[in-house]
Amino acid sequence: MPETQFDDYWRSSTHLSSESLGAIGRENFAYRAPANWAASDIPTLLLAGSTEPRQVLTGMRALHSGRPGSELEIIEGAGHGVPLERPEWFGERLARFIAGSAAKLH
Repeated sequence: MPETQFDDYWRSSTHLSSESLGAIGRENFAYRAPANWAASDIPTLLLAGSTEPRQVLTGMRALHSGRPGSELEIIEGAGHGVPLERPEWFGERLARFIAGSAAKLH
């Protein structure tokens, strides 16, 4: 996260109750892909930072392997907040994906 955004992030985070933080964590780790995940033909881009927790990277690889035609990109040196850490790269990558997906759909 860019230093310029950290204070706002910290202020927001400290207002969360321990119950809310626990619920967020439980929901994140309980996530399972929908039953029709593999059958969908909606273009899907999966992005993860290489410094994500091991469980996140394992989960992203499982999502990718369970969805034919999906794209998985592990961003070297990035953490969980790629859009905040590398906003220009993220915007360009997303634009390329959308443009490529639109071309495939037409």
